[in-house]
Amino acid sequence: MSVIAARPREAKLFAYLLFSGLILLIGRLIQLFASPGSSEDIARWAAEQTVSLLFFLPLLYYLLATLVTALARLFGGNGQWYEGRVALFWAALV
Repeated sequence: MSVIAARPREAKLFAYLLFSGLILLIGRLIQLFASPGSSEDIARWAAEQTVSLLFFLPLLYYLLATLVTALARLFGGNGQWYEGRVALFWAALV
């Protein structure tokens, strides 16, 4: 059964986004701690990455889902905004 057919709730979709952001954050933190730098720079950069990936990235994905769904409908697609969000958020996680 596909993810779209399962019709996950909005909270689960948001969890997909946060988990994908968390995966990206872990990768960037590993990269950060592998590079040389002062502890102040590391703390500042880690805080910037945390805020950007766990707060702003989901907002960007919601905007992107809206734009992609509108573009698909412009070219003859028949999906709704919900299906566009499910597809984009699941793709981001995978």
